[in-house]
Amino acid sequence: MYNIFSSENKIPEEYQKTAIDGVGKLLSADKRIKNSLLYFTMGKGKTITATQIAVNAQSSDLIEKVLIIAPPSTHQQWTELLGKYLKVPFKVVSSQWLGRNQRFLQNDFSKALVIVDEVHQSANRGKVLTKVVTRLIKLCFGAVLMSGTPFRNKEERLYVVHNWLFEGVESYESWLHRYCNTEPDRFAYYPKFISFKAGGIEEFLEHIDDPQYPRIFIEKESLVFKTIEINLPMENKAAELLKTYSIYGSNRIQISNSVRQKLAYLNYLKYCEYINRDDSGEIALYVPRQDVLDVIKKYADRNPIVYSFSSKVSKLYFENYKGVAHRVDGKTSQKKKENTINVYKKKGGIMFATDSISTGTDGLQEATNTIIILDDTMDDTNREQLIGRIAGGFRNSGEAEVIFIKIQ
Repeated sequence: MYNIFSSENKIPEEYQKTAIDGVGKLLSADKRIKNSLLYFTMGKGKTITATQIAVNAQSSDLIEKVLIIAPPSTHQQWTELLGKYLKVPFKVVSSQWLGRNQRFLQNDFSKALVIVDEVHQSANRGKVLTKVVTRLIKLCFGAVLMSGTPFRNKEERLYVVHNWLFEGVESYESWLHRYCNTEPDRFAYYPKFISFKAGGIEEFLEHIDDPQYPRIFIEKESLVFKTIEINLPMENKAAELLKTYSIYGSNRIQISNSVRQKLAYLNYLKYCEYINRDDSGEIALYVPRQDVLDVIKKYADRNPIVYSFSSKVSKLYFENYKGVAHRVDGKTSQKKKENTINVYKKKGGIMFATDSISTGTDGLQEATNTIIILDDTMDDTNREQLIGRIAGGFRNSGEAEVIFIKIQ
């Protein structure tokens, strides 16, 4: 069989051999469900491993076509890689496209290998899109599920993945009782998830796997990066406003009932300086803090990503930065996001970004090894995913730097 792991791909020849051989054994077995999960951290070769699996299945005459469900920003990478090594027909689509074109499922997928990239985006219990992907996975010869964060802190997504991997998985309520530590939630029908009984997510996945025909392959890597913490004093006006506005109690923040959006607004207040209209103290203009801009300028030669939880903070600093700058946020279309990132990789500058930079954005290691985090409200999983964009895999190992700016 042709081995695509070579120096031209910058990946060692024997890399991920366990996963490739394991999935190959499963696809060749007399099993009704031949689905597998590649749970690899950023930079550990999920895409090329899945491609090698498809090439091997093609060489063994197990499949006649390949379907890839992936974020639009990765379509070019998938198309180029599969076009180089596959002889069977293949198609790359987004999960959104699949949801809009359900007639597509009327085709014959009995000899198709389905690859679901960033599987956590498609695994959302009760959603129409998840039901469509579930139908496709049941129709196909075998599915390779891929993710570095297979449940993104929502255990119900892992429940969906569990159903896609194995037969006979019980109801969600029974699954919670069997595998999870929970506590009553008087505001919801189901109890609140606390933790997995087996331990962490890796221990849970190892606990449910099939020892004879393993379906779950884990490649976790502790990210190696340098950390710098910069503490800045809070503006008196910001402290006053934060005291006035509380996240839960005050109704003076009318922007949304969402706690997340109120938190983003409060972070915006922390990262502003204020110009008053007159002696009344009424605020006429919000401007970025000069000391924060000075930190960004200090690291400008490294072409850093400047991350903010709040799109208002990101926009404020982007619009006031004097120099080459780019910006993406949750409202940026996938096509524009991909184009912006490509320009950033070629021309450098500062990339101002929000959570949207964490998923479906390959190749950021080529542009920078530095992230400046303005307001760290992330949990461990999301923080790891963000930092993994520049510190994971073979690039920037041990050289990546994360600067945390904290205003207190």
